Amino acid sequence: MSRVSSCCVICIVLAVASVGPRATTAFSCDATDEGSSARRVSDDAAKNLRTDNWFLEDGTLRFTHDPDYESDGSDWDGVGNPGMIYARVEVAGGLSPVFRLGPSDALVQTLCTPPPTTRYFSMATYVWRRQDELSFWPQLTVPGSRVVSATCGDPKNMLTTTSEAPACAVADTRCPAFSKSVVLISTGDAASFERIAKAFISAGMAAEAINLEVLPVDRVKFGRSLLLDGADDLSHSFRAAYWPGTGTDALGEYARQQWPVFIARSPLGGGRNSQPVAGIKAPLPLPKQLTNSEVHLRTATSRLSAAIKDHLTNVRGLRFQKESQMLPVAIDRARCLIDPSYSPFKVAAASNINIRSGCFGEISDCSYSISQDDFNAGREFVAVHVGVNHVELQNNVLSNTALYFSGGSALSAVSAGNVRVVVSADDRQWGGKKTSDSFVNLLKSTGKFSANNNRDEMYGVFAQAFASTGMCQFFANTRIPCVETAVVRGQTGFFINRDYLDANTGTAPDAAQMILPSIMFFE
Repeated sequence: MSRVSSCCVICIVLAVASVGPRATTAFSCDATDEGSSARRVSDDAAKNLRTDNWFLEDGTLRFTHDPDYESDGSDWDGVGNPGMIYARVEVAGGLSPVFRLGPSDALVQTLCTPPPTTRYFSMATYVWRRQDELSFWPQLTVPGSRVVSATCGDPKNMLTTTSEAPACAVADTRCPAFSKSVVLISTGDAASFERIAKAFISAGMAAEAINLEVLPVDRVKFGRSLLLDGADDLSHSFRAAYWPGTGTDALGEYARQQWPVFIARSPLGGGRNSQPVAGIKAPLPLPKQLTNSEVHLRTATSRLSAAIKDHLTNVRGLRFQKESQMLPVAIDRARCLIDPSYSPFKVAAASNINIRSGCFGEISDCSYSISQDDFNAGREFVAVHVGVNHVELQNNVLSNTALYFSGGSALSAVSAGNVRVVVSADDRQWGGKKTSDSFVNLLKSTGKFSANNNRDEMYGVFAQAFASTGMCQFFANTRIPCVETAVVRGQTGFFINRDYLDANTGTAPDAAQMILPSIMFFE
């Protein structure tokens, strides 16, 4: 088996683009029958592959969200990421979201990307469950398994997905690929990608619209059999935010669509002894640098925190309880796959929660942080986050913060299954000149603003309150957004923050370069 670096993969993609006459897009995402048009293209490519003895298994990409249920995301069941809708690949006649791939096999999807009202989308294949050998005697090992929930490699998102027509006319700029007809081929074999891509070019797809999701041979255990090959159980997740769009339900309508999928089984076989023709290794991480430094806002966030504390205690009569901090979650994605004891989210305020799903469904174009301390959610509370609005500074494309209830100390020590998001907020509620002006007025009213201060220093700073029912009244006329949830006896609360997509790299922003929020607790 030869192994291919990420640089050579680019060469293969360019080579595919030069094969044969330039094709036009085989189906339009502006049409009303995108799904059926995509199906025709997928079927034509599949027919071409069968002439070379590829065996194909049909599947579907469909959203798990109910598009007939209109919601702003504030009253869903609390599972997953607030503001996101999810689709998954289903195989075996729609009976299973889990599949396995031989070393030269591929998962192939033909679809339109979401509409421009979408803030973010990504497509990623996960190692859902890994088969490990459990030793009971030097001569006796039996297969066991553990949930991993870790991405195989880097996802394709709206900044890294390519299409026939450039997403924008600005050279050397990453622009969102919305409402584009694309093919996504997920494989660890560059030769398989090249063969499948040629089949789609013959079916009328533009080469530029054919995308490769690398499933690295040094990260994924390939094989078609659970017992004979010890193969990873894989799954594929498509996520988009936010639903519904402001002033339009375009994303909700998009969620009604279903897209054709097939697993392309290579004629080379897929058992334990099979090898990819040109295996692709995991690429080196890209260097990261925020578009705009946030260091200059440390003083502004500190002064705003002090002003809010004075306002709530001296004017509103609340009692200050403690101050805490959001801490970055350092995820070693290689370790997710090889260390059964590794659980990167079992830290800080979640350190006592029995998280048994490995890397917890993380995705590598998101930077995560978790609150250092939990708090008693069984009595009235106010928690105020003060930090930097990374989106306003163009350092990422969206941010959200969710308040989780643990399910109770006894239950959470047994399983994370009862942990739920109870309320959330996102960057759509932060920022703007009126907000920064109101912060200046708050500073003035509490004596934290002088003639030497610059009114513009509050630009890029945000405050967000989370409170028990009835406590948001204390933020009237402050322009500090506040969301409420009911007090639940026996519950502890903690926060997880998600910052998606550095526009420079198409991957997660570097949390080490970001100013993460502080949290003040009152009662």
